[in-house]
Amino acid sequence: MTRIVEITQIADSVTCNETGHADILFNVSNISASALKVGAKIIADSPAQQSWFRLEGQLEKKLERDATDQFVVNVNAPRATEGKYTVRLLVYSLDKPDEDYTKSEAVAVIVPPRQSTTDPEVKKSKWLVWLLALLAIALIGGVTVYRIFFANQEQEVKILAIMPDIRGKILDDAKIELTNLAFTDIQIERRFDSLHANNVVLEQSPEAGTKTNPEKTTITLTLADSTTTMPDLRDLILQGAKDRLAKKGFKKITIEPKYDPSKPEGTVLDQNPQAEESVSVTDTQITLIVADRKNSVDSDKEVQLFQHANYNGQSHGLSFGKYSLKDLGIGNDSLSSLKVKKGAGVRLFEHDQWQGASIDVTANTPYIGNAWNDRVSSVWIYHPGEEEVKIFMHVNYQGANQTLKPGKYNVSQLSIGNDQLSSLKVPPGRRVILFEHADWKGQKLEVNNDTPNIGSKWNDKTSSIIVN
Repeated sequence: MTRIVEITQIADSVTCNETGHADILFNVSNISASALKVGAKIIADSPAQQSWFRLEGQLEKKLERDATDQFVVNVNAPRATEGKYTVRLLVYSLDKPDEDYTKSEAVAVIVPPRQSTTDPEVKKSKWLVWLLALLAIALIGGVTVYRIFFANQEQEVKILAIMPDIRGKILDDAKIELTNLAFTDIQIERRFDSLHANNVVLEQSPEAGTKTNPEKTTITLTLADSTTTMPDLRDLILQGAKDRLAKKGFKKITIEPKYDPSKPEGTVLDQNPQAEESVSVTDTQITLIVADRKNSVDSDKEVQLFQHANYNGQSHGLSFGKYSLKDLGIGNDSLSSLKVKKGAGVRLFEHDQWQGASIDVTANTPYIGNAWNDRVSSVWIYHPGEEEVKIFMHVNYQGANQTLKPGKYNVSQLSIGNDQLSSLKVPPGRRVILFEHADWKGQKLEVNNDTPNIGSKWNDKTSSIIVN
């Protein structure tokens, strides 16, 4: 054990008032060589009950070097028997709670004798007055006495309510239930609890089943408070980060691997929420980004690009769409192998912005080949066989147009007319062959990309087409 703080109490003993309440003040000074993040908890010595004591305010604090802060312990022991009880404060380091901690000296909590609220003489006098009053009323009219007495008894029974059991309920639901029974004076207290969600009722006073008058009763509800400070987990090994989160009570933890050969396997690279954020232990979803020196494949992506052959090196997953150089994720001219899901196709381009030579791939390829190795600068991922070709009368996709599915189209089937084609759109995976004459004769031109201008040699010269 390492003593990290010095704890001094304002007084060696406190005396509870007639309702069993008192406050104990502890001064906590940092005597270590650096700033500390500390937590505190109460240790009740038997026969004192732990439920009598509650820390007021923040349960975790930051102490600069040589700084002093104060923890206040509220005592609430309305049912404690007369006597002397002891309690201590334990302050521990949030980083090493099992090694670095300090206990205070015991503080005595004195519960004085309960004073009788009824003076025997007064009680005796009241009964005498009551007896004389009854005799007087009886002389005036026995029937009237009977009606008044039993009417009052009935009214008293009607205003009593049985306290419901609201432990385990959310505060809003508990308030609705209490309000429906005419309880309006509701006091709220909070206590850190990592096992329950925020605002769940842990304790109640009066206890469930108590008969009480709602108009004269103050309800005290102790609520769970699972709010704490998010620890800094970056650069920790995954198991160490998990252990630290478990000690604080976090249960919702998601691990996301990320390829990073510069860090040891399992090192936490990033986290969400970030360190020092105020979060709920029970409600917060923690995401840890962890270094993976193997290739982490995005199984939900249609295409996985790899830096080296046989699916090795840095990798990046892509869905359907067009990706320029900045979106490839593995760098320029670095692609050597790729995995392609069934139902997807990918067109690889030599230059950025889908320019230059291209090649189509529709299956897993452990090596792209010498001709295309380290040559790809942009890609286009598509659904093979689903896209249609569109031809246009004018350049830049203007004028009359026609959509063509895979098949053969003779001059009579070209709705834009003979010798009218000037531009066309060709989706990935499609190949269009333009013929100079009808019946697919004469010179031919193969097109497999969007072409805003077919060029002067072929402008207005197409008479038949094949779409593959």
